[in-house]
Amino acid sequence: MDLIKEEYIAHIRRSDKCRQTVKEHNDGVARLAKRSGAMYGLGNLAFFSGWYHDIGKNTMIYYNYINDAADGKPAVRGSVLHSIYGACFADRLAKDTDLFSRLAAEMIRISIMSHHGLRNSLTKDGMPAFLRAVERISDSYKQVESIVYETYGERVILEEFARACAEARNIQEEINKFHPKRNGLGSAHIYLALYVRLLTSILIDADCTDTACFEDNVKIPEQMSAKELTAIWCRYRVNCETEIQKMLWKKTTSPLDCFRIEISEACDKFDGKSCGLFRLVVPCGAGKTISALRYALQTAERYKKRRIFYIAPSNSILM
Repeated sequence: MDLIKEEYIAHIRRSDKCRQTVKEHNDGVARLAKRSGAMYGLGNLAFFSGWYHDIGKNTMIYYNYINDAADGKPAVRGSVLHSIYGACFADRLAKDTDLFSRLAAEMIRISIMSHHGLRNSLTKDGMPAFLRAVERISDSYKQVESIVYETYGERVILEEFARACAEARNIQEEINKFHPKRNGLGSAHIYLALYVRLLTSILIDADCTDTACFEDNVKIPEQMSAKELTAIWCRYRVNCETEIQKMLWKKTTSPLDCFRIEISEACDKFDGKSCGLFRLVVPCGAGKTISALRYALQTAERYKKRRIFYIAPSNSILM
């Protein structure tokens, strides 16, 4: 039995057995991925990856699998291969004579294949993992491909892929501009790999967000405006200052307090503009973490930053 394309299922909600179609899920993930990717010059690549990441669920094998799982029947999670279909779809759009279409296809292919966990590039016997995976879907790929073309249309698909190719070209050109190898900054391939890893992260985040919102039966969160972000950073900064005052009231005084306060105040007042590389070199116990947080919060509020990342070293480094 074959289904029409609108009936293939991506998810079934536990609470009420409501079904989310593959198209609904892919469309939602594509929108989220593009929104996040646009900040890094990856909007079109992320959109394309999101649009086709789960097309492999357009099969009767997956349809039966997800219905069995929803009905409580034995169904081994991950036993039905679906991520390779989208990777294969992107790969077949690439032209052998066009470097940037092959680059775009490879970036999309890696992100889609890895959206449920990073994969090795090679199998144990040294064969490319992608080619080995393609062999496993050879009997059902054509059906999935035809559903995709019926759903979106060839013109739209080619236009979206062309935008992704243009973005891949821009990324490669930006990397080439600073001549990493000549300037002692390593191979350009490393920087390209970082973009691919970022694209994969964006796709995973969008996939998880859309799935969680469907499962919880809530709307996908809207992106906050600059005004809303500023208000949040202001609130966080005030909370931070309040907590610092509480700490000062509770702690036993120390001869080092005046130096800690001086360092902290300097970080709070420092204006490094919207971005830059800065070092805070002070002894252990001088309050670097809180001082750096004060700088981060006032900078985020002043320049309307979207996030603060705090990366701590592994304890083994400090031993």
